[in-house]
Amino acid sequence: MSGTIIGRVVVSSSAGGPPRSTPTRVTPRLHIDMAGRVVDVDLGSGSGYDEVDRSIQASMRAQRFSPALLDGKPAEVWLSANKAELVR
Repeated sequence: MSGTIIGRVVVSSSAGGPPRSTPTRVTPRLHIDMAGRVVDVDLGSGSGYDEVDRSIQASMRAQRFSPALLDGKPAEVWLSANKAELVR
């Protein structure tokens, strides 16, 4: 998983002019269960656009991972760009 999702969000101009494109950066944290399923997605402050955030969350929830292992046994983790943290 790449750590940061960078996309472009098209925002309608309030003056009725052409839409403008705004770069948006979102760094998701994924809660991965012992079967490798994404059970929660934390977007932090998110993109600022509800529809974009819902789309990112749906995309992340559709991902599947090999389970994290602790002493050879599957473990639940929070996965982010640069680390995995055990769920306690």
